[in-house]
Amino acid sequence: MKNIVMARIDDRLLHGQVVVSWLPFIKANEIIVIDDENANDDFMKELIISSSPNGIITHVMTIEESLNFLRESSNNERILILTKKIDNIKELLDSEIKINTVNLGNLGHSNDRKRYLNFIHLSEKEVNMLRELNEMDSCYLEIQMIPSDKKYSLKELLKD
Repeated sequence: MKNIVMARIDDRLLHGQVVVSWLPFIKANEIIVIDDENANDDFMKELIISSSPNGIITHVMTIEESLNFLRESSNNERILILTKKIDNIKELLDSEIKINTVNLGNLGHSNDRKRYLNFIHLSEKEVNMLRELNEMDSCYLEIQMIPSDKKYSLKELLKD
């Protein structure tokens, strides 16, 4: 199985904070963007790959493609998974893909989402999925924009 050092849930996928802060912090050398829509759009797929830093292998995959890829043998890679959807991470974990750390980054406003922090808006369904992830012994859930920012626990995030 591939070596995943962190999975990040962020509406923006691959962007400046990831490139400048997270990649060096976790020493990742490979990125997998899991997003069905972008994986099926050749222009967007190429745009994401071309925005990756030099020396970082970058893939844009559907959830199904990523499941198959992540089950392959490790080649000393240090993978950062980026996805917009909490349910993609849940599907990976439910499929026995080993992810030690799940980082919740930016989840923006939409009509069905409630604001919890300046950078976190969640629907009721997403809150329930986060609670499930947080209860998994195999996975540590952290809520943090960049490594130097305060980390929030799920309990802090969901307080009324």
